[in-house]
Amino acid sequence: MKKGIYILGMLLILIGACKSDEFLDTTPYGVAVDTPGAFFRNQDDALLAINATYRNLRQRYAAFAGDYGYGNIGTDDAWKGGGNPADNESLAQKENYTITPTIGEITDRWGQSYQGILNANKVLENVPGIDMDEALKTRIIGEAYFLRAVYYMDLAKWFGGVPIYPKNLATPAEYLDVPRSTEEETWAFVEENLLEALSRLPKKSEYEAADIGRATQGAALGFLVRANALQNDLPQVKQYSEQLFDLGEYSLAPTYKEIWQSTGENGPGSIFEVQFTEAGQGWGSITLGSASGTAFGPRQGNDNYAGWGFVQARQELLDEFETDDPRLDHSLFFVPNQEYGPLDADNNAYFGKKVAYAPFTDYPIPAVPTDGSNNWRVLRLADIYLMYAESIYQSDPNTAMEYVNRIRQRAREGNNALLPDITGLSGQVLLDAIYHERRVELNLEGLRFHDLIRTNRKSILEQYGFQVGKNEKMPIPQAEIDNYGGRLPQNEGYSN
Repeated sequence: MKKGIYILGMLLILIGACKSDEFLDTTPYGVAVDTPGAFFRNQDDALLAINATYRNLRQRYAAFAGDYGYGNIGTDDAWKGGGNPADNESLAQKENYTITPTIGEITDRWGQSYQGILNANKVLENVPGIDMDEALKTRIIGEAYFLRAVYYMDLAKWFGGVPIYPKNLATPAEYLDVPRSTEEETWAFVEENLLEALSRLPKKSEYEAADIGRATQGAALGFLVRANALQNDLPQVKQYSEQLFDLGEYSLAPTYKEIWQSTGENGPGSIFEVQFTEAGQGWGSITLGSASGTAFGPRQGNDNYAGWGFVQARQELLDEFETDDPRLDHSLFFVPNQEYGPLDADNNAYFGKKVAYAPFTDYPIPAVPTDGSNNWRVLRLADIYLMYAESIYQSDPNTAMEYVNRIRQRAREGNNALLPDITGLSGQVLLDAIYHERRVELNLEGLRFHDLIRTNRKSILEQYGFQVGKNEKMPIPQAEIDNYGGRLPQNEGYSN
């Protein structure tokens, strides 16, 4: 791999696109080379540049490099699946924790994040000097801070401390001279950027319909909640959760099922989604559509589906659902006779509806298999409710139970015989109830691995090969170790 290809990019702004009825046009705008006077000339250029900065989120969540694979596989919620035990070496290594620094999804994830950081830096360096509408300029700068934080947050949770570039540098040598920051320093940079974003971004309700899906105040606060939960800073989780609630912008969707339908995109409980649209393009294109519905759908059992069979639910997840919990049917679907399946000798399997096409949701099967229109729900209000409940379960157990019960009440769909409210709980029993609700409500949303790590329940993962002190983080990609000539230290436990 050529030196610096992922960290340095090619000093280009890659102009992508997304949903015409949301925040980006469905027509790709090509590539605008960042040379003096050739770009960042006017308001239109500023919009194209910030639009390009969202592109790397679409790359990440389009298929295997995203959390639906890595956050679920290798946990008690899901196993790899696919066509056979060796199908997709990267996911097979994640499943049994034999992870090596050379596997493609790790390299891709690192590179996609740094390309997004490069583009965010371009916006922050150039947009302030453009003569344009000041309110729009402020918003675009806020979006850039938000996206830079999200990309660094992904690096921190998967790799730990990483090189931090608060601005783009002039030469490859300058980049390679930047040392690796500590994990604490990386998280501090994430929070700093999210706070900068918060001070500039509008609320969700202040966007026009064509811009729904962009970063908002609520998204900045929501990611502050998640970032502090990942660091186990519960007082900050409480503070930022309450600030988000005070916005008055979000409510739980009326039903759990509708969240995962096309009509539920960017709904009342959606804090941030990655936007996808079917645009008639194939794998390796500008990535307007998502391959997740195909990658994580059944290989056979529905002639029109033709999925690849990855990420199949384990029996342990099925057993976690309480009797007749409607969320089980809204989350998972049974397909018999897969080529490779875990539940029985006949290779029957359960797949997730949260990324599925018809007939399992109302999302149409795309004409090009890797071009689905399913948005990825990155952060939902129910997630915030449950992190908030964790943060106060000792100091205010009654309020913690109230927030858990809001989710259970929505889930029971008006049938009060199901999912009774939790009452009279405290201490570890209450915390266990919160953990249970979190696992069921957020099943297969890519959160299970880091939930177990951050709450120190790593022993659950050891049966799959997880090693404490090693597998909490991924190895730094070997290509980047080589780029730095040995000056980028590898994570503990991994060999170069």
